[in-house]
Amino acid sequence: MTTDKLCPADYLIDLVAKIFEVEKDATIYNTAYDLINKFMEKYSTSEDDDKIRRILFDFFFHKSITESLSTTSIECMAKFASTKEHFEKIYEFFQDQPTAFNIGQVYTLIEILLALNYGEQFDRTSYNKLIEYVKAEDQTDTLGKKLLQFEVMELPPDKRPEELERYMLNKDQKISANQLDSFSAGFNSKYLPIEVRRAYYDKFFELLVESTKHNTNMYSAVNEI
Repeated sequence: MTTDKLCPADYLIDLVAKIFEVEKDATIYNTAYDLINKFMEKYSTSEDDDKIRRILFDFFFHKSITESLSTTSIECMAKFASTKEHFEKIYEFFQDQPTAFNIGQVYTLIEILLALNYGEQFDRTSYNKLIEYVKAEDQTDTLGKKLLQFEVMELPPDKRPEELERYMLNKDQKISANQLDSFSAGFNSKYLPIEVRRAYYDKFFELLVESTKHNTNMYSAVNEI
């Protein structure tokens, strides 16, 4: 209906905001988020996207202030974060109440910081504090995978094509087959501008078949022992 102009974008945004206002169940939140995300992917203009993210981020930010900071509100703020100011607001919450954040949300906060400052200098102090936090709190394999993703996200724009090929073809025997997903996430983070992600899609698929010849399961098993 939105495509046919029977349902204006503003109406859909207001509808989703009202769902978030009334519902308390995280499952309903996720359903509403999926609805708005599909709309953004297929039908909305970049102007609509900006408006959606701004309205819904502000909604959850104020909800967190007026009610209480919750896992759900943090999750939803992260989903709609699209500016450096948004990062700063979530990070301020983290500094005040770090235990309100689960480890996955702290990883998301780091991802947002790197993506929103793509190709620019960023707040290295905040970044280092977040990295130190996850290193202390996460003793699982996820830590290594996320650090690889963030290493890729830190690459300057002019180094990324070269590194894409080096990692995918495993030229220096540095990456295993199982690590390729983490590496790819550094190029395809949903928080990166779409034009940045699009620039690497063709190159990624061009190298994908060749990369499977270099990154074998046998090498992966040896590398991870």
